[in-house]
Amino acid sequence: MEFVLRELLILKSSIDLPSKKNGMLLMKNENKIKVAVIGCGFFATNHILSWKNFKDVDLVGVCDLDEERAINASHLAKGTPYFTDAELMLKEVRPDVVDIVTTAPSHYNLAKLAASLNISAIIQKPLAPSLKESTKIVDLAETTQTPMMVHENFRFQQPLR
Repeated sequence: MEFVLRELLILKSSIDLPSKKNGMLLMKNENKIKVAVIGCGFFATNHILSWKNFKDVDLVGVCDLDEERAINASHLAKGTPYFTDAELMLKEVRPDVVDIVTTAPSHYNLAKLAASLNISAIIQKPLAPSLKESTKIVDLAETTQTPMMVHENFRFQQPLR
């Protein structure tokens, strides 16, 4: 998880790279990285719990089309605001990073939404259902200069942290 946090810190331009003292990451200022999660299904549980455990991260919103899942995720995240509309959430909470934990067919449209709002994205693997659509996401990131990365869900699971 330390690698993911370091990568997020690099993505956030208002935060200098952290230094280490006694194995701990130190922030150069008091800013926290604001993270929102889209998708509140099975794998999102690990993501949400991990984001809540980082002292340098503020989980500012969770979103799922299924309101019951969104509400459950909000409770899991100790009252983090929940939404059923990704665009509304991103515009309202203005995260630095959005963690897209949905199925592959939705990734391009959500990445495009994030890029349109200048929000960095971490996208659940696989990046897209096809090479063609994966290439579209890469092109989108390059064209808009919006940082995007693919993550492996095991990174967020307790035994591998």
